[in-house]
Amino acid sequence: FTIFTIRNFFHSFWIYYFTFDFRKRSADGSDTFTALVDRHTLIIRKDGETRISPTPLYEYPAIEVTEAAPPVPFSTSPQYAYIDADKVDGTLYVRTTEPGDRFHPFGMKGKKLVSDYLTDCKKSLFSKERQLVVCDSRSIVWVVGQRSSELHRVDSATRHILILKCNNPDTPTPSEI
Repeated sequence: FTIFTIRNFFHSFWIYYFTFDFRKRSADGSDTFTALVDRHTLIIRKDGETRISPTPLYEYPAIEVTEAAPPVPFSTSPQYAYIDADKVDGTLYVRTTEPGDRFHPFGMKGKKLVSDYLTDCKKSLFSKERQLVVCDSRSIVWVVGQRSSELHRVDSATRHILILKCNNPDTPTPSEI
């Protein structure tokens, strides 16, 4: 990403006007870029694939999975998620978010759209597009690097814990697969 700070509205207007054509493919087929004005910041990125199709968690190198039995020392870092293994339905897999994805954020009652949660966290559109989630066959288990699901929380009845660790502090991109 290339990031520029926009000083005033006049600059903002002209930057938008001149970057509108960034989304179009150049005549010679060379690389193109997409520009985004987000909270007084201009972000320019090279166009490319931002979606990751569902990949089994054990095949995804940027996330480590460790099994443990309670008691386990917990880290408050968002790079870690602690999941009750007995509450996982089926196999865990990694994918990018999709429109309409919902999850039960840890510590909250009810569901929330992942896109709304990421907006609340002040994430840009580009960050939202490449945000990874870990899912089971029923629901989202962890918004990687952000928050795990209340449905899979470790409690006093937990016998098996899965510790998920994102090795990359930034959300991993498809090129890292």
